[in-house]
Amino acid sequence: MGRFAAMPMLAGLLDQSITSIAQLAADGRHFDRREVARIADVWDNNTRPLFRAALTRPDWLRERRARAALAWMADLALSRREWMIEIAGPEMRSLLGKAAEEPAHHRDYLGLVMPALTPLDEIDLGRDYDLDRAEVGMLRVERAGSDLSGFVELSAPRRYAAPDSPQTPAVHLYLDGVDLVRFDSDDRSGVPLMTGPDIRIGARGRLRAKAATVYIEDWSWHFSHAGRAADATTARTRRRGPRQPTRPPLGVARQAAFAVYRAMVAIRAVRFPHVVGRIPVRELCAALAGAGSDVLAAAGAPERDAAFRGLVEKWTARSPYLAAELNDSRPRVRPAFTGPPDLAQLTLVSWHTAATINLAAPSDDSTWRLRSEQFPEVARLTLDTTAFAAPHTFARTPPGTLTVADGALTIH
Repeated sequence: MGRFAAMPMLAGLLDQSITSIAQLAADGRHFDRREVARIADVWDNNTRPLFRAALTRPDWLRERRARAALAWMADLALSRREWMIEIAGPEMRSLLGKAAEEPAHHRDYLGLVMPALTPLDEIDLGRDYDLDRAEVGMLRVERAGSDLSGFVELSAPRRYAAPDSPQTPAVHLYLDGVDLVRFDSDDRSGVPLMTGPDIRIGARGRLRAKAATVYIEDWSWHFSHAGRAADATTARTRRRGPRQPTRPPLGVARQAAFAVYRAMVAIRAVRFPHVVGRIPVRELCAALAGAGSDVLAAAGAPERDAAFRGLVEKWTARSPYLAAELNDSRPRVRPAFTGPPDLAQLTLVSWHTAATINLAAPSDDSTWRLRSEQFPEVARLTLDTTAFAAPHTFARTPPGTLTVADGALTIH
């Protein structure tokens, strides 16, 4: 590994993040909303450390700050660390060193053990929660590249005593590689069978996936059988990670750093399904292409102030949306989608008491662009896997029913 390798790797992470998001958003039919939001989220707390490191002189101190920024970035979670290594290669693994052991569970500020995200086939939910009386409170199925992913929230009564805790726990199920969906919002009481990633809902509903993980939102979890077992093996002191990188002033580069930050925060907003289609992800990625390398070049330019001003001018010229963000002008988002086209690819269905759908439709430039529509009052929603299989026609039937693919999706 080169003597001064950390700073180029840090800048390269930004370049590759923008490239990856652009690839994920290139075709609306295969848009991976969660992955786009996850990558963009990296740069919420890491944009300014990148700029501060790039501006540092002499080189040895810049390298030290870049290493500190990378260590702090990687410390969020083992999955973040592995993502960094996947992008940068074995040199990143060598720079970061051996990963600290990540405990299965953690403790809150009161010292109470808290549940962790766990593979569904490694936990006996039925021992602590009455799944026969559970009820689906939320369901979401969506495209994730070439696959489908899903999310189910169950309200599940406890089987164990929980003093002074009247609130019913919420069981969150995350499904990857979904290959079967059958759901009716009128048939959502009881989960009579949950075998690994094969979940039965009500009398006729079913979701089947390649893998599933579960997170339990239960403030009394430490009283449960699983919680008491975790309490016996979870350390009572937290591991101390690396300190936040030093924060020297950004000077004239502040506006450029803010531009990158605002663009990434805007892209991250797609984590809210109803925003998908309103954020010009491809426009923002095209504007910021090569931003990491550009920041390094500007930081080393003889006329540094002019170089950073030039970056902001270049980025905002390429993206009117970003220019509006920086000028705090309105509106910041595109107009909401007001009705489905004749033919479109369904990419997301989210149901709670209301519903949201995302879909990709052909545009004038022959690309498939994303749109979103919300249904604030839903009497009934039914969904079958075939609704996601191919582009379908979207039909509205008075007095207020949307039908897709001959009933594969209906929203009343």
